[in-house]
Amino acid sequence: MDYKKTDDVRRRYILRIASHIFAANFFEEKFLDSPALNKFCDSSAILLVFNRNEEKNTVKLTNEVEKESSSLRTELEYWKRKSDRGDGQYWQILEPLSNALNLIRGQRLEELTGVELSQTISEKLGETDGWQSEVVGDALELSIGLCDQWLFAVELLTGNIWKRYVGNVWRGDVLKLDFLIIFKNRLEQISSLRKFGNQLTQFLDEKDAVKNVQEIMKKSMKNFNRILYNEHENLSWAVKLQDVYKSLEPAIERAVPQIRTLINPEKFISDENIRNLHNNKHLLQLPFIRELLLPERESLLLRLSESISDKRQKTKQILDDSFEDAKFLSEIAGRILWIRRQLVELENEDAFVTTLLNDLPLYESVKAKLRELINELKTAESEQYDSWCRDLNAAIDNDDRTVLLETSAELLIFDHKYGSLTVSYNDRLIKLLKEIRQLTSLGFTIPAKIVSCASRAESFYKYGIVLKQV
Repeated sequence: MDYKKTDDVRRRYILRIASHIFAANFFEEKFLDSPALNKFCDSSAILLVFNRNEEKNTVKLTNEVEKESSSLRTELEYWKRKSDRGDGQYWQILEPLSNALNLIRGQRLEELTGVELSQTISEKLGETDGWQSEVVGDALELSIGLCDQWLFAVELLTGNIWKRYVGNVWRGDVLKLDFLIIFKNRLEQISSLRKFGNQLTQFLDEKDAVKNVQEIMKKSMKNFNRILYNEHENLSWAVKLQDVYKSLEPAIERAVPQIRTLINPEKFISDENIRNLHNNKHLLQLPFIRELLLPERESLLLRLSESISDKRQKTKQILDDSFEDAKFLSEIAGRILWIRRQLVELENEDAFVTTLLNDLPLYESVKAKLRELINELKTAESEQYDSWCRDLNAAIDNDDRTVLLETSAELLIFDHKYGSLTVSYNDRLIKLLKEIRQLTSLGFTIPAKIVSCASRAESFYKYGIVLKQV
């Protein structure tokens, strides 16, 4: 036996603890020179297991947990119950293995996870060409998404879930990982700069425009690590950004005539045009371009203000008068769908105005008018849906045959007086099924009574349609 192993303090300490737990003597030669103990002390092995067989009165040391062995938690609980024994409070050394949620350790764990995430992303992105590589764009979006997910998880845990944990309530404030937020902002700026270059080349009718723009960006960022995000590097990053934009000013001036055709205020303001403008926001929100397109942007904001007023009048007309565009749907359901379409368009306009026109004098008034109309439409949508539910519930309660079809009802009704044959499955039931499918897809929760009525109607739907054709 190696003399150094017999004098190894670590080995003797481990065996002393095990001797207390098992009430046995583990200082024999076979234990001091055990391969499992040697591996645990002298290698990267993270587990040392003492397996004791009471029947054979043997103890075996291994570095793996056998399937038939009891869990560590079971053993801990067993020995904690024996804490009143007189042979020493050795069980207290196992206390750190419990599930107690320590404020400092929990905070440190989340911070270290954020640091590891940012370092891993930095290493991966640092190995690529940030301006010419095609895969970097997707990698940046993925990295930004990972940062967002961890920031959300930390906020949810420390601000909600852990505060309601009965065993050990989190008493700290909501944890903010400022360093990860700064890092994510840097990734967003890099992604925005890449998209700016791609959008600029779309308006340059020149050969090798993409290659030239990428070369300018790469040259301006030469010998600069774009991923570093400390306070000093943030100032350097801001300077480098200005250098990139200044170097690209000649190309931007050549692209301005084409950009003006995109933002031409004389164009009909449609949802498609607004989305197209918003999709080019990384180019249009550049201060240099904003100044060059100032007259066009002011005219566009005025046109948007007039468009909002027109939509308000049309909304009032739709809600007050009969609605004729509801093909295959009832009037109320058709109105709800129309309101939803208007809301989508207005939300797109709101995002566009906030991003690209927020420096103009009339911005605040147009923004307020836009939000007011959005709120009015949301209120109208809720009122129209409530009215639809009330009408259907009233029809069901009144045994209205246009919507009510019991499983015991007759699908075919023969009128002896007039000699006519009537299919009791009417068009209103067909519309009801379509209404429910449409409204459910829009996120509405349909009342149980209406769902039950529709389920019965759907079970007869196939037969009713066939009989109507006959």
